[in-house]
Amino acid sequence: MAPLVLANDDYLGTRNKRLDSDIETRNTTGAGAIVVSGCRRHLRGRRGGLKDLPHMPLDVIFEVLSHVTTKDLLALSRSTKDFRRLLLNRQSTRVWRQSRKQLEGLPEPPSYLNEPAYANLLFSPHCHNCLKVNINTVLWLFSARYCNPCKRILFSADRNDVETLLREVMGEARGGESALRYIRRHQGKYHTEEVATIRNEWVRLKTDEEKEAYKDRRKAFVEECEKYASLLPHWRYSYNERLFRDKLDLRAARFEAIKDRLREEGWADVIDHLHFNDDWRLSNLKEVSRTTKLTDNGWKHIRQSIVDFVAPLRLVYARNRLTRVCEARLASIRMTEEKLVSMYRTRLRYLRELLDSCQLAEDRRTAESDLKPGFAEFADIPEIKSLVRNEMDDITPNDFLALQGRLADLIVSWTDHWQAVFIQKALAAGELDDIITPTTSLLDLAIVSFVCQSCRQTQLRWPYVLAHRCFRQIPTVFSVGRRKTHGTYSRAVWGLVRHNNDAPFEGGQHAIFSRHVAITRAVIAACGLDASTATYGEMENCGARLVCSFCSIHDRLAEGKYGVFAWQAAIYHSISSHPNCHSGSVDDWERISDSDATRVKEREISRALNTISSLGDSDVVLGCTQCNYHGSLAEVQEHVLFDHWLWLNKPLVSDELVLNEEDVYVHQDSAHIMELTRFVHLEISEECS
Repeated sequence: MAPLVLANDDYLGTRNKRLDSDIETRNTTGAGAIVVSGCRRHLRGRRGGLKDLPHMPLDVIFEVLSHVTTKDLLALSRSTKDFRRLLLNRQSTRVWRQSRKQLEGLPEPPSYLNEPAYANLLFSPHCHNCLKVNINTVLWLFSARYCNPCKRILFSADRNDVETLLREVMGEARGGESALRYIRRHQGKYHTEEVATIRNEWVRLKTDEEKEAYKDRRKAFVEECEKYASLLPHWRYSYNERLFRDKLDLRAARFEAIKDRLREEGWADVIDHLHFNDDWRLSNLKEVSRTTKLTDNGWKHIRQSIVDFVAPLRLVYARNRLTRVCEARLASIRMTEEKLVSMYRTRLRYLRELLDSCQLAEDRRTAESDLKPGFAEFADIPEIKSLVRNEMDDITPNDFLALQGRLADLIVSWTDHWQAVFIQKALAAGELDDIITPTTSLLDLAIVSFVCQSCRQTQLRWPYVLAHRCFRQIPTVFSVGRRKTHGTYSRAVWGLVRHNNDAPFEGGQHAIFSRHVAITRAVIAACGLDASTATYGEMENCGARLVCSFCSIHDRLAEGKYGVFAWQAAIYHSISSHPNCHSGSVDDWERISDSDATRVKEREISRALNTISSLGDSDVVLGCTQCNYHGSLAEVQEHVLFDHWLWLNKPLVSDELVLNEEDVYVHQDSAHIMELTRFVHLEISEECS
């Protein structure tokens, strides 16, 4: 077991017994050089690097060793028995001292430690009792390192021995604070061997002078131990911190050296653009993170693993660079698009102002106004579109005012376009092969009607099909996102659309030709007209009223009355009530007499007035006479109240705004529904003879 304090006059007393075995004897020459007989051990690193050092003169050896670090000097003293005897000799004190002075801030060794023992305490991580390795905790007050099992053996918390020693031997009344002047302790425990040593030394003292001197020496010794117990931890912390920084610097220098090697081999495009995460991963590779200087030979051994790490990054970075280039180009395109959209919207506002001024110039809007193109349709007319998209910067509102005189012609042109579209739809259905009417008059025939695929509304006829609300809708957020793919011009147009009537007309996509041609032919024939030539106007003016053959027998027997239908209501009744019974035969319907028809018409007029007054908010569609807004009764009331300030010159009845035909009109969709429901019940007693 190693002693607690090493004497200055016996360096060899610090021998490590494990390192002394299997070492042969030492011979010296007349010149003072050391001759070391061969010893073969399994050592790491290059063998024989210091084989010539023992053959050198002592002054040369000491000069060489004076530049060795204390830690390496300690390791060298344990390499062979001859080096141990040389370095632990008192003549080598200068070597140890010069090596120690290379350590910044390290205090001079205490009086109770010689230079090798001082170095052993600082740099040798082994237990001073059992020689167990990797013991990094130092008991600075005792100048020793102990493993946990040895601490439990060597230290005791029993104060009886200490108090007995201080009371009986040294004359102290009690332990406690007075004991700290002569004896050391760790976490309240005393070193048992130190207590035994003090007792044995005290017994050998004879005179009072010797005892007093011994007490003074113990007191000075404990004070010196406490002094170094406070100094050395601070130095060790700063030393470890400097060592850590040096390792980081060495590691960083190695990392930069590896980067330079990679640049020399053509990897500069990757190394100079390493992402933070990839740079961190590369620096933490075990081949890179070593705290040794990179050499040519070392680079040869680690080169392939480094290249294997960097090679995939080249492909990733190339793809990322291409992505960034594409994103930059897309950003440039988007910026250009936004500039175009801004320019288009500025010019489209000129068109909006022109259309608003023309609307103000009219007396008021009617149901016929819904048959005209809205704002988006005007913007899509080639002549106006080319003006908006003109690359010249000097487009002014006056350029659009010049179109005011041609708006009527543009409306006619737009109407003719859609008339041709619906004529083509009717011909493509294959139901009008027997029609000899000129193509331009085809849509006037009563047999020609269309169906909305959105709301399934039937019997939409020209030109009122142009006013159907499903064909002009402001899109939802989702469909707006899809419409953005249509281009910058469409985005500019949609940004200025205010109401549904401003939206583009989409009847070409959502309207189909009615497949109930046979039923329509039967109804027209029952009215006494030729289905191949009868027009919509002729059917409205013929005045015929019909009774359903299937319903009249049941109604007459059960209720004593039967329903009488106008021609459009008769078609709707066949489609909705008897889709499987009415086969398109004339026998499906019975025409009533003209006198009965006259009475029915009078009741239809009265019923129509009652129907309008009884329609709920969600049933009737009204239009504003001052703009192209459509909505329910409540919506239109709110619109005219707040958007047109009618509350300033309109009376309020029961806190509600009273509207008349000067303020609103019935939209064509609601008027069409009224036509489809034009029937009355006729009592049997009212039949004419």
